[in-house]
Amino acid sequence: MGKETYKRAIELKKRGIEKEKIKISLIRERISKLRVSKSRDADRYRLLLKNTASASNRQAIRARKSKEWESYARKIESLKTKMEHHRGRISKYREEMKRARESMRRLR
Repeated sequence: MGKETYKRAIELKKRGIEKEKIKISLIRERISKLRVSKSRDADRYRLLLKNTASASNRQAIRARKSKEWESYARKIESLKTKMEHHRGRISKYREEMKRARESMRRLR
């Protein structure tokens, strides 16, 4: 392969890295939105518990809150896993770029 072929391959890898970084930033935004939503729900549940008279209703509200919190945790964990996947792909692209540069040097 010629020098130009390696240069094109390196540019493709750089574009791939940029795309992965964009995906990671979008995931971060989604996580922050989930956290804001969870915070709002916490305030809502606090008010519900404060204004509820019977113990059975309070218990039901706490059970709903617990289920919702588990749901938030699952969603956030899922997004973090996706983020790790994208970071792994960035590492892979960087490794491929490194190999392409080494191969270019051997051509000289």
